[in-house]
Amino acid sequence: MARRIQILLVEDNANDAELVLAALRRAQLDPEWHRVEDEEDYVRSLRPGLDLIISDYEMPSFNGLRALSLLKERGYDIPFILVSGSIGEEIAVEAIKQGATDYLLKDRLGRLGAAATQALEQGRLRRENKRAEEALHKESEFISAVINTAGSLVIVVDREGRIIRFNRACEQLSGYTFDEVKGKNFMDFLLTPEERQGVKGVFEKICAGQFPNIYENLWVTKDGKKRLIAWSNSALLNAKGKVEYAIGTGVDITERRQTEQETQRVSRQMQLLLESAGEGIYGVDTQGLCTFINRAAVEMFGYTREQALGQDMHRLVHHHFEDGYVHPAEECPILRAMKRNEKCRVDMDVFWRADGTFFPVEYSSHPIVENGVTTGAVVTFSDITERRRSEEQIEEQAALLDNAQDAIIVRDLNGAVLFWNKGAERMYGWTRAEAMAHNIGDLLYSDAGKFKDINRVILNRGEWSGEVLHLTKDKRELSVQARSTLVWDKAGRPKSVLAINTDITEKKKIEAQFMRAQRTESIGTLAGGIAHDLNNILTPIMMSIEMLKQNASDPMTNRILDTVEVSCRRGASIVQQVLSFARGLEGERIEVDPKHLVKDVGTIIKDSFPKNIRIERFLPDDSWTVQGDPTQLHQILLNLCVNARDAMPAGGTLTITVENIALDEQYAAMHLEAKAGRYVILSVTDSGTGILPAILDKIFEPFFTTKEVGHGTGLGLSTVSAIVKSHAGFINVYSEQGRGTTFKVYLPAMDIFSDGHRTEKEVISLPRGNGETILLVDDEASILTITGQTLDAFGYRVLTASDGAEAVAVYAQHRDKIAVVLTDMAMPIMDGTATIRALMKINPAVRIIGASGLKTNDSMGKEFNSGIKHFLTKPYTAETLLKTLQAALTEV
Repeated sequence: MARRIQILLVEDNANDAELVLAALRRAQLDPEWHRVEDEEDYVRSLRPGLDLIISDYEMPSFNGLRALSLLKERGYDIPFILVSGSIGEEIAVEAIKQGATDYLLKDRLGRLGAAATQALEQGRLRRENKRAEEALHKESEFISAVINTAGSLVIVVDREGRIIRFNRACEQLSGYTFDEVKGKNFMDFLLTPEERQGVKGVFEKICAGQFPNIYENLWVTKDGKKRLIAWSNSALLNAKGKVEYAIGTGVDITERRQTEQETQRVSRQMQLLLESAGEGIYGVDTQGLCTFINRAAVEMFGYTREQALGQDMHRLVHHHFEDGYVHPAEECPILRAMKRNEKCRVDMDVFWRADGTFFPVEYSSHPIVENGVTTGAVVTFSDITERRRSEEQIEEQAALLDNAQDAIIVRDLNGAVLFWNKGAERMYGWTRAEAMAHNIGDLLYSDAGKFKDINRVILNRGEWSGEVLHLTKDKRELSVQARSTLVWDKAGRPKSVLAINTDITEKKKIEAQFMRAQRTESIGTLAGGIAHDLNNILTPIMMSIEMLKQNASDPMTNRILDTVEVSCRRGASIVQQVLSFARGLEGERIEVDPKHLVKDVGTIIKDSFPKNIRIERFLPDDSWTVQGDPTQLHQILLNLCVNARDAMPAGGTLTITVENIALDEQYAAMHLEAKAGRYVILSVTDSGTGILPAILDKIFEPFFTTKEVGHGTGLGLSTVSAIVKSHAGFINVYSEQGRGTTFKVYLPAMDIFSDGHRTEKEVISLPRGNGETILLVDDEASILTITGQTLDAFGYRVLTASDGAEAVAVYAQHRDKIAVVLTDMAMPIMDGTATIRALMKINPAVRIIGASGLKTNDSMGKEFNSGIKHFLTKPYTAETLLKTLQAALTEV
């Protein structure tokens, strides 16, 4: 009768598959088969229960060696036969090395039946061997556990007398650890010289098969003491019936003659200890029956000693839970631990009194082991009624404190945290457990001296209050209204400090914004008043010039009047600019093509700017249009270009760019003024001196200027800001010292195409990842969080680092997993360029994407030379991020 087998055929040729099946049937095999042609189907078809896999060596999208490798990766032990039309000796040898059972040529399939039968038999033998090995391993583990938990001495040696096993009892008695004696001959150091010959004779008899036997000899301990041991010797035979190991089980009988007296003495002492103990103590046997009980336990339970002895203690005192439900004996921690020969400790439970009431207890249970056998357990317990009442009161008070919005902290006089409420967790980001392991000075203060000064005042005056800067877990600075009070103990000694801290960071920001708004409004009002007066002054002059021109016939006079008129008109233009800032910007809004704006401004600055300034323009043909006042938009570009010119006194490159961009929610989260939608970006970039970080936040304030007196009014950028805001846009500024500055003006695009038809919101198909690991490096926590969330949502795994040094450490640890590194170029401690060099030393082929708010041709050239092939301009959208990442992953 044919043998039924389950086989998987990896073969793209149906005819060849039929030949294989026919060969198997001729060998009295009845195959139940399934054929696959590619890797995906093959992996899906792998499963336990397959008897045999027969694979073609070469297929269009797959090969036999790959199939064999996938089988081994998944841990399946299935015979694998490789079949090929033509296979070289080297490939055949490699297949056998990788685990193939056999290989055949397709023109010699007559041997397939025998090969399959042999492979099936080999598989069966391997499975039987594996089961035998597992059984042997379990048996070995069981024997080890028995040996190590045995109360007697257990030593196992091989035929040469080398120690193989040496249990804990041996270690404790001899003073040697198993690691110290393993592999050593026991006769060399455990025996006295006088006894070695006699013990050697006994050992030789055991090896000759004369066992069991009993023998007594002295053991020499590590500290030179001698102990008399009574041995019961046996042996372990190998498969041939020969002695392979000698096993000695011994008992220390040195003090046998004093045993009874010592036992009585110990018994009296133990009874005294039990009776004098303040804790309740009782013992049970393996059935849970009481074997002894001390006076404290009797008093707490309300039973007499006679009533308790011999009783089932679980049924007597542990029969119900606190809520009145029955406590089954099989769930009793004491009985379960005793059965497992383990200790147990329970911090909260209840025991029941004889009068039917219960009391809260904490207890511990220890097994009683005699000669390696658990004979019972000792239970020690305490009545924790008072402690529980105090804890409940403290928990109630703590719950009230946790409901407070303020951070409430208690610390000792040196700053160690003693209490940390939920408000403190929310404010600072440290959990209670984390905070309790720190000193408050290290936790919240960047300046240790500031904490010491405040602490000194508290100790001297008993209290301190005021505004102070604190650090959060993620190193953000918080403005805090702090109130600290010294707490005294009952003896009148200071013991701790209570601090109540309120986060006023947002309040301070709002106050600062309000003050700036008031200052701007005041300046605007003042400027408007002055401009109004100047207009009143200039108006009659302008009118007088017109009248004078009508009456003047002298050419010289007319030229003078023309000059005066031009100067008046310039003055009027300046006054109009001041009024624009003071009153807000209004004007006719029409559809404007940004390309035309740039071309017009480019013509003006090309003719008027120094020749050592190279002007570059990047204008896409399909740029979107915006709705705005052309004159005001001209003014934006002119003001920014003039500032760029002034930042390059020695010449450089001025770049004007127009871009279309659809801002998503990620971008909006990275820029407070942005909203999701379509925008046109007008970028003005210079390669000049850059802007100091300390003044970057002030550049849009009216009348703020870094230019010399007489060389600037301070209204240029404030006017730009006012115009942009009036057009519902916003501005981003990126600057690096010595590398230049980029101003990006974002203006909402009109929601139409060039043919004038309205468009619905674009649906963009964004590329997804396939589980690749990306290392994000940026010193801005918000960028790490939002970018990480985006990548995670699109199928990537993410590792993060907050600076270059951390990035190098993370990459060194996970270099085999990391597919791409996305790094900011401007970071403290270790900037992007240094980070890239360090990463390339670890792996010259590392894929890197740089990110920066400043993207000029010069800077880009430097970064490309340092190993970057892809660059992101910050802030970037999810679309830009994912497409750039896809490009980096697919590059050759």
